[in-house]
Amino acid sequence: MRSLALAVLWVIPVSSLALAGCAQAAEPTHLNAPTPAQAASAADALQAGMDRFERELRGALARHDAAAMALLVRFPLRINHPDFSITTLDNPRALENGFDQAFPPELRETVLRSSRDQLVGLDEMSFANGLLWASRIGEGETGSWRLRTVNLPRSSFDPKKPAPMGLEFTCETAKLRIVVESDSHSAAVLPPRIRFRAWDKPHFPPDPPDMQISEGVWDIRGTGRCSAQVFSFIQGQTRYELSEIGCSSGEDVPGDRTGKIEIYLGDQPQAHAWCF
Repeated sequence: MRSLALAVLWVIPVSSLALAGCAQAAEPTHLNAPTPAQAASAADALQAGMDRFERELRGALARHDAAAMALLVRFPLRINHPDFSITTLDNPRALENGFDQAFPPELRETVLRSSRDQLVGLDEMSFANGLLWASRIGEGETGSWRLRTVNLPRSSFDPKKPAPMGLEFTCETAKLRIVVESDSHSAAVLPPRIRFRAWDKPHFPPDPPDMQISEGVWDIRGTGRCSAQVFSFIQGQTRYELSEIGCSSGEDVPGDRTGKIEIYLGDQPQAHAWCF
């Protein structure tokens, strides 16, 4: 605990100051600076806490130990995917069930082979060029370290093999069921290939789709929390545009809707329907 130097203020009658012809100012209060020994001790404790966290983290990864990892995580654990999607593991049971999702073999091997990254300030540290990020929490000069973010590496890509398609957007209207997919999940090339498939109700996968468009355009409109994905597909003179719900006044968007499909003939709108 830092010691506080107490300044003693002598109370002198005003008349005495007037007779002396001067005013006496109270000396300022000072905080004692840490001694070199105290600073060195705090730095050693910080380093020891970081080293302990690193040993425990590497051990949990090497053993595939969900119980140990749960003690090292600050929930919710954020997982950033290579295609810019985000998932979270919100509690220890979710971490146990999703351990291989958060820490796939490729990531574990990379972290275990690499050294700790250079310290970022005194409250964050990362591993394997930023694949894992931990932050310092709690009281005291050293606090405790907890894993907060996982940045999943992009899987190796073989250009001789077509990349598998993965889900990007789904839409159900009163008459249609629609799925939008892309190969962005595993492909190392841009732009990704976008595919549109639609089933007239009551048809449903794995029935053959009633309509399929193999090429499309993927865009983001708006910024921040108002951003929304937009997928456009053209077949002949008809354009199909599917979009997420961005920011809206809420007056014209039903509260249970997740998106919208709009149909254009050339540039002229023909029809639209809400996704739910």
